Amino acid sequence: MQLTLSLAALGAILLGVVQCLFGYRIFRVIIGIIGFILGGLLAGYLVYNLTDSQLFGVIAGVVGGLIGLGLMAGLYSVGVFLIGAYFGGVAVSALFALGGGSAPGWLVVVLAIIAGVLAVLFQKLMIVLATSFVGAWWAVSGLAAIAGVIEMQSLRAMPLGLENAGTGWLIGWFVLGLVGVIVQYRATRSHS
Repeated sequence: MQLTLSLAALGAILLGVVQCLFGYRIFRVIIGIIGFILGGLLAGYLVYNLTDSQLFGVIAGVVGGLIGLGLMAGLYSVGVFLIGAYFGGVAVSALFALGGGSAPGWLVVVLAIIAGVLAVLFQKLMIVLATSFVGAWWAVSGLAAIAGVIEMQSLRAMPLGLENAGTGWLIGWFVLGLVGVIVQYRATRSHS
């Protein structure tokens, strides 16, 4: 179990850094991959359970994956809303953590919805902010878990892992998030 959680912490660091520094540029790819995986798993699972045929399950998985990819590409705004909403949840959790407490659930939901709507309205800005700070949160949470500052099990409940980690880790998250924003804007300056 400990090895699995350590690997999860290393994965959180790696994926967090990639998302923090390159999130805007790879956002459409990530949405497409998620659509392919979800569509493939759903279709493959359903067909396999109906037919007991692995071959039909695999074929249905590939077809379902391609349909899922197409749907997610067509529902790009939903992906933008979701990453913005996640960013809103992370931001309000971090602000309350700085004060030594936890954000009320209703406030997290309200600010997540507001951030999601803002992400749809101001896509580039919000995708850069969201991917930078959410990626930084994952990276710093993974580092804090490996350092023993937070329990490894709290990685399962992200974005809630750093609430008890202390101000230094939250400042590290904020600084890495700002670095991500700067790197992403410099890299995408001529692509917008």
